[in-house]
Amino acid sequence: RQHARLWGLPQEILAASQEMLDVDSDGCKNGAIAAAGAAATASLKSFLCQADPGLLGALAGSLAASAVRQLSHSCWEVQTTLCPRGGICCPCLRPRTPSALASALLRCVAPQLRSLKPEEDFDSSAFLPELAAHLGAFTHLEELGPLCIDTADSLAVPVTRAISSHCGTTGTGAVDEACGRADAAQVALRIVTARSLLPSLADGFLRCRQLADLDLTIRCADLPSAQATAELFMPALGSCPALRSLRLDLDATLACGGLLVTGIARLCQRLAEVGGGQLKSLSLGYIWWSEASDEALNQIHDALSSLSNMGDGRGLRQLAVRYPQDQEFGALDCFCTCLEGAAQSLEELLVVEGWGQDGAGLTALADAVRGCPRLRRVDILGVLPPSFNHQAWRSAALVPSSDAEVGFNLAAGWRRAASLAASTAERARLTSAASAASAAR
Repeated sequence: RQHARLWGLPQEILAASQEMLDVDSDGCKNGAIAAAGAAATASLKSFLCQADPGLLGALAGSLAASAVRQLSHSCWEVQTTLCPRGGICCPCLRPRTPSALASALLRCVAPQLRSLKPEEDFDSSAFLPELAAHLGAFTHLEELGPLCIDTADSLAVPVTRAISSHCGTTGTGAVDEACGRADAAQVALRIVTARSLLPSLADGFLRCRQLADLDLTIRCADLPSAQATAELFMPALGSCPALRSLRLDLDATLACGGLLVTGIARLCQRLAEVGGGQLKSLSLGYIWWSEASDEALNQIHDALSSLSNMGDGRGLRQLAVRYPQDQEFGALDCFCTCLEGAAQSLEELLVVEGWGQDGAGLTALADAVRGCPRLRRVDILGVLPPSFNHQAWRSAALVPSSDAEVGFNLAAGWRRAASLAASTAERARLTSAASAASAAR
């Protein structure tokens, strides 16, 4: 009854519960107790059947009281109402295992889902077919990731699901029931590569019109995968008009590096065209910047300029470059070519391990920072050369009138880097570095 009053349930339920409590324990009959319980159950079920799916999700996900758990598990009708066959009504899912993530993609009520954030970095072979088949149905999804897509993975996909995936079918009809039943082992399977699912994934992201926050890692080991990622998948990511925060890692071989930088250019160009200044934070990790063509670098420069110069308080505010793959071969110089003069709205810049052992690239970074008039904070994180002069770099990077804060390996900077990581493993590593920096002080 206390929970019922707290939730504001109808008076019929309160009355039924009071009737159960008012029965004299010495003279009551089992039949009276059963009748009172049946009345309470009927009222509760009637209320739940008419409730909004969001309220059902809140009830199913938040009730921790032992008495309520006992009721939901002992009363079959209430349990089946809270968890109907159509799927679990819960807007925020935090899967802890790969199988839980795959089950969530198959079983949740797609229009109800707002946030899907796995608690670990799961191998894409465990969930990618389900994601490709159902992503387009999550039309109200706002948060997604961390996710990892390894384009070289071999996946066992039910033939029916593979066909529906390639045809763009994302409903919850007979195909999904066949794939989700206990006898799914009897469904015919075929082996496909994760690369073959990129068209379905791209189509799914095109439908995610409300996606605002994305953590994503893409792994490419061959040129066909890199080409499909750059030409098809990345522009589709850029077509999410509500995207405000993108944390993207591109883990690739040297041969794929240049193609993927071209993909970044297409992604940023598309965001500038459809986003209308929504993108506030962009974090890029493990990029082969030195392998990019001059054309690709110029395209990124123009796209960053468009993303930053939106006016009316809009535009890119935070930019992070983490662990470029080629620090000794001009990675930071190439990135600064994209940044210089193109980030008028930028307020925070973060660079993690972006320079060579001799500090190569730090001079170019100072020149690029000097051209960011609204910059409030710069974080330089990583092992610096013994001869590096902190004060001289500050003087070179900041105009005399600037009040921007420049931090070298500060604990707060490492924590900011952790918040901009695209994977839980890297986030944990950067958080440990923040703890070490705090202990050192």
